[in-house]
Amino acid sequence: MLYLGSNRITGPIPPSIGRLTSLTLLDISYNQLSGSIPPEIGHLKKLTVLELTRNKLCGPVPMEIGHLTALGTLRIGQNELVGRVPEELGLLRHVDLLDISSNNLHGDIPASLFELRSLSSILNLSHNSLTAASIETIGQLQNIIAIDLSNNLLNSNMSIGQCQRLQTLSLSKNAMSGVIPDSIGTLGALQSLDLSSNKLTGSIPPSLSKLHLQLLNLSFNDLTGLVPSTGNHSLVYLDGNQKLCYLDGDMTAKNGDFGLAGCWLQSYQNNNLFPVFMDLQAPLDIFHQNMDMGVNHQQGVTSTAMA
Repeated sequence: MLYLGSNRITGPIPPSIGRLTSLTLLDISYNQLSGSIPPEIGHLKKLTVLELTRNKLCGPVPMEIGHLTALGTLRIGQNELVGRVPEELGLLRHVDLLDISSNNLHGDIPASLFELRSLSSILNLSHNSLTAASIETIGQLQNIIAIDLSNNLLNSNMSIGQCQRLQTLSLSKNAMSGVIPDSIGTLGALQSLDLSSNKLTGSIPPSLSKLHLQLLNLSFNDLTGLVPSTGNHSLVYLDGNQKLCYLDGDMTAKNGDFGLAGCWLQSYQNNNLFPVFMDLQAPLDIFHQNMDMGVNHQQGVTSTAMA
């Protein structure tokens, strides 16, 4: 094992690192390393943990990392890496955590990454400029707990109904279009869902009401139709969807309670009335909870949830 993390080490990683063939852990994260990742790192066949996070490493991700078939943890995020994600990373059949976030990578995400069924912890490709011909195969990651593909250029449909252990899903700040798949409502372990700042259309699937989310963020899309009145979500962000509306007919308590700790409904189209679904909520404690309904044209009485 070689742990040199959280120091002030500068300069490049020497190619001679490849001579340390007995290493099982290499952690030189949180330093000031520069230059490229030497391809000789692919000689460390016994390596199970490779941590290079938060340096100033540049150049491409070496395809030789795909030779590290014993690797369980790969973290090379928060660097200045460029180029494409190597297809060879799909050879890491034992990896359970893969983080290459916050770099300058571009091009399609290799489909082989979505076939890594060993991924049981985190897949983080966020804050790059990645695209994808299709992310519909992401559902093959049946054991994954967290997926973060936010802040990229993704514009394809998604299918994640088979990710039954998934707790966190973030696809925010992409160019995702189409409707929110109803299959998301089958992800019983899901706690945080962020699809904000995309180009999603259609209505909010009623199946989301089956989930118990700590965070539901659907803001800044082009969603239409009715806001479902049931569910148990702590924080809900719907602002920036100017075509959303609520039922203005008779709604009784049997329709349920969002269980809100906060609600953001800026630029929310509500026929100039206060949202009736708010009357179904437990009272909001304004000192510990939040509600934002700015940039609207409300009139009439406020909700009992404000009492």
